[in-house]
Amino acid sequence: MTRKLTREDYERIKKELGMRIKKARKHLAARMHENVSQARLGELCGWENAQSRIANYENGARNPSTGDILKIAQVTGTDAQWLLFGKGEMHEAPRVGGVAEESPVYGWESPGDLDPEHYAFVPRYDVHVSAGNGSVVYEAQEKERPQSFRLEYLQQKGLKEENLMCLTAAGDSMEPTITDGANLLVNRGETTVQDGKVYVIRFGSDIRVKRIYLRPDGGMTVHSDNPAFPDVDVTPDQMEHVAIIGRVVWQAGDL
Repeated sequence: MTRKLTREDYERIKKELGMRIKKARKHLAARMHENVSQARLGELCGWENAQSRIANYENGARNPSTGDILKIAQVTGTDAQWLLFGKGEMHEAPRVGGVAEESPVYGWESPGDLDPEHYAFVPRYDVHVSAGNGSVVYEAQEKERPQSFRLEYLQQKGLKEENLMCLTAAGDSMEPTITDGANLLVNRGETTVQDGKVYVIRFGSDIRVKRIYLRPDGGMTVHSDNPAFPDVDVTPDQMEHVAIIGRVVWQAGDL
């Protein structure tokens, strides 16, 4: 059984992320051959209150959003997955056609920009999946602009294009694993729970993104990675009110 994150784990992960942001800032300074202060990095990212914002990130006082992580990675020339999770190499992957070669996603202006033999378009839905205490969702409307993924990446992960959809996370109960506003890739082909994995679930009329632990009695524990939020135990007789929509497999980095 996968071990649950404690408050100490949560604080350690925040501090480690802050150390990587500081290291990325120093990396940028070396590339520019000049001092890059916290204020300077924030300004390069286009943010107000630049110095305090970067300082809070570096000292672990505040968790950056996924969007902020991606911006810092872009500005400093570091790999976003390394910055967010500490995985892989610090330096950004070699670029092919303006995009990191190993990036699973690719930006596009029109569908004709991408070769359908190498890229898949995954529909995005206008549903903000609660990473807090749940949010009532009445309908899901498909957005006009889908998210593109490299077919090679999907195949390596054993993912079928027709089973995938993208949703947006809302709330901080799954931090530091999933941040508020993160774009989530959900595999609807995985509805059988693997202990300790992260899923989008419907609980009554609420839709949530949570880590699920199986109970010996046939129930489950709905767990938030942020220790400030208590677990919710679902007994076997309550399982009829729970539906597994799919497993979260990516959010600007593998899960």
